[in-house]
Amino acid sequence: MTRDVDGKIEISLQIHHRAVVNIEAKLEPGKIVLLIGRNGSGKTTLLKSIAGLNKKSTGSVFFKEQSHIPQMSFYFPIREISPGLILSDFINAELIQNLVTHNVFKIDPNDLFEQLSAGERDGVMVEFCLQKEASFYFLDEPFAHLDYLARKYFIEKFKRLKEIDKKTILFSSHDIASVRNVVDEVWFIEESGQLKIISPKELETLGL
Repeated sequence: MTRDVDGKIEISLQIHHRAVVNIEAKLEPGKIVLLIGRNGSGKTTLLKSIAGLNKKSTGSVFFKEQSHIPQMSFYFPIREISPGLILSDFINAELIQNLVTHNVFKIDPNDLFEQLSAGERDGVMVEFCLQKEASFYFLDEPFAHLDYLARKYFIEKFKRLKEIDKKTILFSSHDIASVRNVVDEVWFIEESGQLKIISPKELETLGL
């Protein structure tokens, strides 16, 4: 169940993953939230449930005003690539130029998507997600294949979206060291299937 309450989203979900994962949490405006857990704990499944892509989750979606549905943008790693797809077929040139100007990637609008490295493909799609006009951004392992400079660029972009535009970002990552100083809250899926909400400082108590 997801509710938009005074700009917040309340999430109440039961996800049937390898084990049942129970989610009770709130997302507030202008927050960066890190989602962590062991491999296979249900992080991707949770994000897909919020996106409405997981048929095995139970619950409903409600918003404060039925006429108002907050804009949400999602990023999930691409597993299959259509051959012959050119960047300019689905990504605008301005977005590509922005990545080039900031020295994130050396890419061209006429490049074949399939010929980009894994990091370049992921980075282009993360940028595409963050360029959308939305109140809430949900990203699954956005830094998994990124090098140091690309990771730094997107972390700074997270900070600007939060501080200037008051956007909310929920993302999963195993790279805790790179992001612990920029997140406001940590959602930890325990092995029991319960979601534990902690502060970034409490990561040390988990040995992270």
